[in-house]
Parts: sequence; structure tokens; C-alpha cells
Amino acid sequence: MSQDAPAGAQGKNDGDAQNKPGPKPDSDGKIAPPLSGPGPGGTSGAGGGQSKGGNPEGQGESGEQKPPGGGTRPKPAWDRPRLFYRGIFPGKIPDEHTKAKSVVADLCKLETEKTPLAVAFLLRALVEMSERNYRDKNGLSDKDGLRKNILQAATHMKANQLLSAEQFEVVERRSNTNNDMLNIQTLQNFLHKASFHTDRHWLHTFWDDVRPFVVACWND
Repeated sequence: MSQDAPAGAQGKNDGDAQNKPGPKPDSDGKIAPPLSGPGPGGTSGAGGGQSKGGNPEGQGESGEQKPPGGGTRPKPAWDRPRLFYRGIFPGKIPDEHTKAKSVVADLCKLETEKTPLAVAFLLRALVEMSERNYRDKNGLSDKDGLRKNILQAATHMKANQLLSAEQFEVVERRSNTNNDMLNIQTLQNFLHKASFHTDRHWLHTFWDDVRPFVVACWND
């Protein structure tokens, strides 16, 4: 036998539901939405929550992943206005090397984005003068070529613990890579070929790779 409620009780409940006051409008005659409960898409939370089609947690409007805790991503190491970090050369060049000091002074001031070719040529000159200074200071022979001289100097530095094995491998790789700054043909291509160009990303990454070598060339 069914346990249905008496008809009178059912009618009383229906009447209570109909007579229960609803949300009151505000001063402008608008009714505010509920503070919680399922929203579009079935997700609960304040204001109806996020629908299934929304961005996943931790992503921005474009879907780009945000770092933990919000905020912006840190810039990559190469993303700076000048070749040297904070515009400061990390080594010390003796005062008698006036040309090398002048090259460094210019590189500290130039903005790579605006003058990539000038930075490329000055950086090449700095690498060449640094290698020559180390070779003369340590009595190394001229191997008749910048790439060979750099490899000779880097090998000597590694043997004397002035470069780590990892730093030596970076210089060696750069020296053996076609179209790299340690190849004279690269600068000729910059100058004469319209389709051959460099940019801030490339130049700053190159400098970060060879910086330990260049600085070691001037250490006492």
C-alpha cells in the first residue's frame, strides 16, 4: 500500500512553496544572482563558476600557461636591451689595452635591437683581441686563423682549469659550427648578403656562450 501523504498535507506544502518570498530586488529594481550553486556548464561556485568551455586553471585568456602563484613569466636570459647584462662588462681589461677598452665601452652603450650589425662587428673584434691577448701572454703560437687560435687557447685554459669541461665544449662547438661568429665568412655574409642577418636573440645567446672564454682571456 502506498505511503503517500494526505491530500491536505500536500496542498499545505504546495501553498507554502508558492507563498515563500523570493529574492528582493535592489534599489534599481534588479534581482542579484545567487551567491553559490551550479552555474552554466554545471560547475558550482561564486557567480555560477566556470563553464566547461572556459580556460583551465592556471592559464590566461590565450590559453598560455601561467607560472604557479600567478603573475608573469620571467624573461629568458637573452632578453635584455644590451649585449652585457645590465650594460656591464663582466671582466677587467688592463688600461694599456685602449682599443679593447673602447670596444667594450661601445658595447656597454649600444642597444642591440637598434644596432645589431654594429654589435656583431664589435663583438667579433672583442673576441679576436681577447684571444690574441691570451695567446701573447701565454706564449702560444699563431695558428693562422681565429677559429684555430680560439680552440688552442680554450684547450690551454681547460688544461689550466680556467675553463670547465662544459665551458670548453661550448666554445669548441661554436668554433666548429658553420655560419657562427667565430667564422670570418659569417661577418662577410652579414655585410654583403641581404638575406643573411642577425638579431638580438642570436647575438646575446652567442655572448652568453663565449663569455667565460673572453673573461678568462683577460684574467691575470
